[in-house]
Parts: sequence; structure tokens; C-alpha cells
Amino acid sequence: MIIKRVFEGFTVLFCSSSFLISFAILIFIVTRVRPFISDVSILLTCNTYVTLIGSSFMTLLIMIYSVYGGINQPLSFDDYACQLRSYVNYVFITGFYYSCAIQAAFRFSRVVFAKYRILQSHRMFDL
Repeated sequence: MIIKRVFEGFTVLFCSSSFLISFAILIFIVTRVRPFISDVSILLTCNTYVTLIGSSFMTLLIMIYSVYGGINQPLSFDDYACQLRSYVNYVFITGFYYSCAIQAAFRFSRVVFAKYRILQSHRMFDL
């Protein structure tokens, strides 16, 4: 029982630190770099951090409810809000993987197909 609480504490600590670090980096990018519409690489990086912030926040929220439900037994985990939180977390995690795939395709087209202008245009990555 104590080991379970320690692992839950570590998970909450790591989720909250991931949320704070990702939020700080996104604020730094927005204030210092100032991404423009034409700068695709910075926009893709911002997209990755937005999905990471959402996923970290939802995982933190789910873990807080789990810890609170372990302490307070009358809390039910079989409700619509619990399913909605897990679904939103799944959407953010999937968005993170898609964001990484789009970044990989962007870098691939920049390096391998450097001579083809159509593959480097902004319209290519409007998904």
C-alpha cells in the first residue's frame, strides 16, 4: 500500500514537472522567437508543445482523481466524466504522435527533396 502511494506521488510529480517545463518552453518560444505563419518549423514545434501540455495536464488530472479516489472511497470511477478525461488524454497523446510524424515528414522533405519547391511549401503541411 505504501509502495503504491509512493509510485502515485512520483507520477504526480513527473506529470506536474512535465506540464510546467512544457508550458515554460512554449511561453519562451512565443515571447522570444515569435513564430510567424511562414515559419513552419517553429509552428510545428509549438504544436508539439501544445499537445504535450494537454497530455501532461490530463494525465495529472487523472492521477489526482485516482489518488483522491484511493483515499476517499465513496468516489466513483464509473462515471461519464472519468471516461471523458481518459478520452481527452488519448486524443492529446495521439495528437502528440501525429505532431512528431508531421515534423519528421517536414524534415525529410527539407533534407531529401531540397530541390522540389512544392514539397517545401506551407500548403504541404496544412493538415
